[in-house]
Amino acid sequence: MFAGWQAQYDFSEFLTLGSELYFHTAATTEDKAITGFTIGGSLNFTEHIHLIFQADIVSSMKIWQPLILGFTLPTDSKMWKLCKYFFKIIDHKR
Repeated sequence: MFAGWQAQYDFSEFLTLGSELYFHTAATTEDKAITGFTIGGSLNFTEHIHLIFQADIVSSMKIWQPLILGFTLPTDSKMWKLCKYFFKIIDHKR
């Protein structure tokens, strides 16, 4: 079972911040249940370029801090159509 609560706020067009509190039960009898807290956000440089960051603290006191440079594409762009075609090929190979 997974349960959580999330809040997010757009401080401006440039900055979005949020946090999440979650609980995940053990998947097997050898595993432990996990309680975690995540804080993160994004810096939106343009409509299509975002720097996404997060810090995830779980009950075992492990901290995970990914930093991702993300790109979003308008659905009418040639690059979007190329990506859509590429992922369709990958999906068919499964």
